[in-house]
Parts: sequence; structure tokens; C-alpha cells
Amino acid sequence: MWGFQLQPSPAGKRSKPTVQLLLEIALCRITGDSRQALRLQGAGRTDAGVHARGQVAQFYTTRAHRPAALLRGLNALLPFEIRVAAVQEVALDWNSRYALRKTYWYDLGLGAVADPFVHRWRHYPPRPERLNLGAMADAAALFVGTHNFSVFANMSLNGSRKPAVRTILRYQLLPLEGGVRLEVQGTGFLYKQVRHMTAALLAVGAGSIGADDIGAALAAGTQAGSTGSQRAAFRKWQLAEAKGLCLQEVVYAPCCSLPGALEPAAGVGGVVQADVVLPVDECL
Repeated sequence: MWGFQLQPSPAGKRSKPTVQLLLEIALCRITGDSRQALRLQGAGRTDAGVHARGQVAQFYTTRAHRPAALLRGLNALLPFEIRVAAVQEVALDWNSRYALRKTYWYDLGLGAVADPFVHRWRHYPPRPERLNLGAMADAAALFVGTHNFSVFANMSLNGSRKPAVRTILRYQLLPLEGGVRLEVQGTGFLYKQVRHMTAALLAVGAGSIGADDIGAALAAGTQAGSTGSQRAAFRKWQLAEAKGLCLQEVVYAPCCSLPGALEPAAGVGGVVQADVVLPVDECL
């Protein structure tokens, strides 16, 4: 598996099996529409190796379908690692990308021995007993608010530059059996932003950087450089691995009843659970 987003394939070769591709194949069989007509898109492009319990995808279909029948049909055709949790008709001008907020979890395993039953969904830092969780919690509070996160993001896959100012609503450490969960909620995130923020917090916990380094990186913004290599040289941490990260919830304005929405958000939309372990190699 290669993340959510459809990946272009060289001429004569099969497309990589992304979540989007597998959804489109199943929808084509059920609806009779082409992949081009479906225009399927997700609420966000989860990286290869990242999991998603609250991913939301929308598509268009030229025929009437009962949501309950679509739900059963999709789950019958999809691999078991990908489940559609709900299907609902939405307005034609509704857009899955326009969310009020998103919540990500990053789970850390801190046991002396990695738990083989959960290791596929957790990052196990070296020498976890040395992590200063209090310092990590204090540093996490620095991210809350509206900042320029240029230093905490990679260039997007297509090289486009998006505004780097984002708002973090909440960032906290929560207890987790055998570890700790970093829960971050924001109005939107840049490419690999959560993994960079996590890596910076882990560096604080390990004592290799201080909270003031995070403050300096936030203050630097675009002054840290306009290219990926310039921003990388400014960082004092390595990107956190993908497998500990999960898109947990996507919340929309009060016009949607999809699970994870603020209140009860036409095309058809659905919440997709893609709790899949994907290869960590990514196209950068």
C-alpha cells in the first residue's frame, strides 16, 4: 500500500495499490461509472505508512444508490484492511477538503520491550526511559495558536507552495497503556507537519534540543529558507516515522452527520477507515 492518494504509474506498469485506487475500483464495479466520472477525493492525503480511522472521501455518481447498499457493497469488495464506516448523500457543492478541524494521534510505545501486538501502530523511540515527558508536554504547548509552520513541513508532492500559516487548537500528551499518545488538533496541516512536530517533541524529550529551539523554528517561518534543503538544514531533528501516526477525526460545519462531524454535513460521501500498515518509503 502507498497511502491514500492515487499515484501515477509509468507507462505499461500497474498503478500502486493506494486506498484511493482500491476505493475507485470498487465504486466502478458498483456504480458503473468511470474513475474519471467518480472524481473521488479524500479529506486529506495521508502519507505512506500513516493510518486513518476518520478519513472522509467524496465521489459523484450518475445513478441513484441507496447509501446502505453502497456501504455493504463497498465493504464486500474492499480488502479487509479498508472499511467504509458510513455512506451519506451530500450537497453537490459540499467538499471533503473544507473541514473545520482535524485531529491526529501519534502513539509512542515506551515499554522496555516492544509489544508485538501493537508495534505496527506505534513508534518505539530509543531509550524510552530517558524521555522527559513533562518537557515534551511543555514544548507541545508552544505549537498551540497561529504560526508559520514552514520549518515543520516538507514541500508537497507536486512541488506547489501552500501558505504555511496554520492554527493548532490543542496539543497534549495523553496516557496510553504501555506508552503515551500525542494528540494534536488543528484547522489544517501542511505536508508532514505532524510528523515534524512529533520529531521535534521527541528531540526535546531526549534532551537533544530545548523548547527554545522549537520557539525559534516557529519564529523563523519562511526566513529559514525557501527550499526544502534550506529548511532541512535549519532543523535539529529527524522526521518521525509514519507508522505511529493516525488521522483520527475530521470535523465539518453543522450540516453533516457523518461520523466525526460536528453535527448532523448531494454526490455521495463516506467515512473511510483505512487502518492499514503501509510501506514507509515515500515519493519525495
